[in-house]
This record gives sequence, structure tokens and C-alpha cells, in this order.
Amino acid sequence: MMKPPRIATSMPARQFVIGSVAALLATVGLLSAPSPAFASCNPGRAVFAVTNMAGTSVSPSTTPTGIMSNIDEYSPYVSVNSVSTAWVMLDRDGTWYAQVGWWRRYISPGVFKRVAFSQYYLPGLGMVTREGTTHAVGTSTAYKVTYDTGTQIMRMYDGTTVLDSATTTAVPNNDQVFGETKNHDDQMPGGTGAHVKFLYTYEQHSPSITWYTVNTPAQTVAPYGASHPSAGRYDIWDTGCSS
Repeated sequence: MMKPPRIATSMPARQFVIGSVAALLATVGLLSAPSPAFASCNPGRAVFAVTNMAGTSVSPSTTPTGIMSNIDEYSPYVSVNSVSTAWVMLDRDGTWYAQVGWWRRYISPGVFKRVAFSQYYLPGLGMVTREGTTHAVGTSTAYKVTYDTGTQIMRMYDGTTVLDSATTTAVPNNDQVFGETKNHDDQMPGGTGAHVKFLYTYEQHSPSITWYTVNTPAQTVAPYGASHPSAGRYDIWDTGCSS
């Protein structure tokens, strides 16, 4: 993405104490039925730059080769020169990463852009960001990142579309699903009465080709909310907003 602000490395997540694909996509669906209307809400907090996250992170014992989740499309309130987003990611040591999801970012006074995006920051390649389709608020989209241990290619998927790919020497050792804000006054996606959901959250790790349900604890900090209601599901929200 644009720099600044930089969206995600896994460093904020590391502060927490955490302990066939086509067939799977056909099962869970690329787009779900619309959820209740999701409206932006200004939480009314002090304005200062800070990165906060809500979701979960997994560090498997072998190389993670995939992370996927159906993420609710939402339109959060965004402060000046900031961004609010929800994504899935593979990363290496909190430094090198590839991620895909949606974001709503500030363009100019009264002008914002909400769209699917991919971004990677990898050795010798620097930071590369792509923007893709704008999915309807209230629907849910399957976002996925994969890593091929043979070709060393990272691929970032918006549904079945490869939004971007890159060859990297940075072998991932962590996978994540998070909502993220870059300013204290940004709205974390969701509200107390309208959680943003990460559904059908699966990870894959070498040498298996099986997709495993993610079941690690939810993680966040005040004033945000995060829960893990069931295997493969994570809910996030802003406690300063009802919707």
C-alpha cells in the first residue's frame, strides 16, 4: 500500500501471548448472503497515529503454506490520512509478509476509497501494493494467501482471482487474520451490535495439503473487541460503535 501509512507487518501481533482448495471454496462459498447493514461510525476518540489490531495469529511447527478466511465487507470510519482494514497474511519473523483483504482509506477531505487490496514486503522486492474489486458492503469474500515451497511463490487471492504474486526467499513461519487501524480515532471494523466476522478460517502447513481449521485464541487491546465463538470463526468490533 501507500507508504506512509504502512499497513501490516506482524509485529503488533507478536506482542500478544499466543500459543483440494477448489473443493473447499465450493463448500464455503466465495460470497455469502448479505449481513445486516454495516454503517460507518465515528468513535470520537483522540486523533493520533498508532497501529492496533484485532484477530488471531498462528505459528505452526512447520512452514505455513496457506491461510484463508471469508471476511465480512464493511465500511469503517477512517481518520485523516489513515486507513482501516481486514486481511489474511503469511509472514516471516514479523518483517517479511504477503497479505490480502479489503481496506477503506482516506484520499482527501470527504473522499475515501474502499476496495480489495494485496500487499507484500519481501527481500529484494520492497513493498508492492495492488488494488482490485470493490465488493458490496454486507457481503463476505474469501481472501487467501498461499506459499509454494517448491517454486517459492506467494499468491494473494481475492476469491478465485490472483490479485498478485511474488517469488521470495523469505520462507513464512506465521499466519494471521486481523482487522487493523492506523489511528486511535479510526473505527476498528465492526460495532458492538454488528461484528465483522472472519468465517471458515483455515490454515495449511507443509508437507500436508490438508486445510486445518484455525482455533487459536482471539487477540486485541482496548478499546476494541475480539472473540472466537467457534472453530474457524473470529469476530471483531469497535467498542465505541454500535454498528
